[in-house]
Amino acid sequence: MFHPGGIVVSPDGSKVYVANHGVNTVSVINTSTNMVVNTITGFHGPYGICVSPDGSKVYVTNNSGVNSVSVINTVSNTIIATLLVGLAPQRISVSPDGTKLYVATVNGNSVHVINTATNTASATIPVGNGPEGVCVSPDGTKVYVANQSSNTVSVINTITNTVSATISGGINPWGISVSQDGSKVYVANESSNAISAINTMTNSVSATIPVGSYPVSLGNFISTYPNTLLFSITTGSIVSLVCTGSNLLVPFTTSDTLNNGNLFTAQICKNKAGNNYPEISCK
Repeated sequence: MFHPGGIVVSPDGSKVYVANHGVNTVSVINTSTNMVVNTITGFHGPYGICVSPDGSKVYVTNNSGVNSVSVINTVSNTIIATLLVGLAPQRISVSPDGTKLYVATVNGNSVHVINTATNTASATIPVGNGPEGVCVSPDGTKVYVANQSSNTVSVINTITNTVSATISGGINPWGISVSQDGSKVYVANESSNAISAINTMTNSVSATIPVGSYPVSLGNFISTYPNTLLFSITTGSIVSLVCTGSNLLVPFTTSDTLNNGNLFTAQICKNKAGNNYPEISCK
């Protein structure tokens, strides 16, 4: 794998899909063996990646000139459709019911909404400048977008497909995740070396948590265990654990660095967390 841009875990936890931006492939990893069991080709700068709630499809953004989303059938591990979107698609997220995709286009300053039944675009929503990360609330009513060039987070109402709020926070917000109960959103601010915790009721930053250098997120790794967030920090190859109850870092030892930042799978995450904190798991 070379220059992985995104990672996602299948709903049943049996597989991990990694978008290898540098070699135009997607690796399929068996989490029981931690081995690559398939390599899917035919991409153009694969970057963002997400999986449908039923695990039958994986969606991958292609941001090297073609500006598209590839649809993978997870049974055959082949590309079954390619959908055109806006300029330089980055992260991608799927609604909880699997009916819609939300694609952040960093050069288009917008989020594209795709109907997964027809594989066609249903809306284009203007957001802030340089949207990078995107996530959907558990109830599907809101989409949160990290705008790295605006230093803001846009809140999209999924009924009207319009921005209902804009939240100012850290510098160069990149990765973004929402808690299982939808009460908090966490944003990795690459140039602030911190995570912003957003209260979704007030749409305001409730806490700023210092972490390592240049934090970015390769996926939504919020633990199923209450009050624990797992966040990927690629620079320095460190995984930071944050207790969401106290907004404090849970320390890792230097032995917990991961492959020079080249790979962060759910199983590795489980092993690292489990060895030190058995109550923590990845999902």
